[in-house]
Amino acid sequence: ASMPSVLVELGYLTNAQEARYLNSDRGQTYLAKGIFRAVRKYKKDYDKGLVSSE
Repeated sequence: ASMPSVLVELGYLTNAQEARYLNSDRGQTYLAKGIFRAVRKYKKDYDKGLVSSE
């Protein structure tokens, strides 16, 4: 059996501006929603046979 996977890198905590955004409620909400939408779209496309599991 195979399982699709993804590595998500959103920014660098060593960058002060990115660290503030990544630690903010607004930044976390925006990024979490984006990741959710991407996974949901992949799942829909996968279920329709539009993408490969490889």
